[in-house]
Amino acid sequence: MHETALGNIQGQAHLVSGAIDGGFSSIATPDDSIGAGYDVDVARLDDLVSIADQCLAIKIDVERYECEVLAGMQRTLRRNRGIVQIEAVETRDQVVSMMAEAGYALVSSLYPNFVFEIA
Repeated sequence: MHETALGNIQGQAHLVSGAIDGGFSSIATPDDSIGAGYDVDVARLDDLVSIADQCLAIKIDVERYECEVLAGMQRTLRRNRGIVQIEAVETRDQVVSMMAEAGYALVSSLYPNFVFEIA
């Protein structure tokens, strides 16, 4: 287990607590006014683990940070097979495109959750 947020860089980011009992917490973007929250370590999944030829089940629910997480795990996606469920609202089209580039097809849409399997 890693106490690390996933993204497309290695470094730190500011995590802002969500409005509902901490739910909907998110990584602050440059457009956010940074308020209460705390800094977290961020790393690319591809830099944390080296997995190949495995069947993976992945769930991503990161409040508008989906594309950054996917960018940091492209090697892992391409070297493995399995199922990936991603919650995406504003980034849906980008997520579908990034998953297609990694060889995954959209097989189920349960808005706001989308399920992908290796094509």
